Amino acid sequence: MTGDELRNWYMSLTNSSKQIFLAFVSHDLTIHGRAFTLDSLSGEQLHRAFNGVNELQHQISGHIAGIGLDRDRYPDDVLWQILLEKAGAYGLVNHLNSSLERASSSKVWERLKYPPIALPSMPRNTTAPAPRKAEHQCGPACLRAPVKSHPNPSLPPRA
Repeated sequence: MTGDELRNWYMSLTNSSKQIFLAFVSHDLTIHGRAFTLDSLSGEQLHRAFNGVNELQHQISGHIAGIGLDRDRYPDDVLWQILLEKAGAYGLVNHLNSSLERASSSKVWERLKYPPIALPSMPRNTTAPAPRKAEHQCGPACLRAPVKSHPNPSLPPRA
């Protein structure tokens, strides 16, 4: 998919699917972050790359929470633009595009087209548990004798 097709596809997702998609993107970005040291980045380049991934993670995780809370979030098209601008500022456009593409190609999207039938929830027990009796408040670990300290043979003896 092109960038615009991918953005339009994302915009068409339900809020719960957007959360899943963004979690996939976030997960994939962490893999890119791990690879920075393998890519022979060091010093200022490595620091800048990690800062960039951190900024992307910050925006994505905040948006996931905002979707769940249904407040305190940018509109989706604004988030998309912010991610592209942050990635551009830190030289991570290819990394972000790769993560977006990989997240959109997950097999989970086929399964979500035909969600499983929702089963009725099980009734919950809302009564408070009875207070614990004294003999049940600690397990066998509490009843053992204290462990004797063994001196370390590599250290000089104490005076």
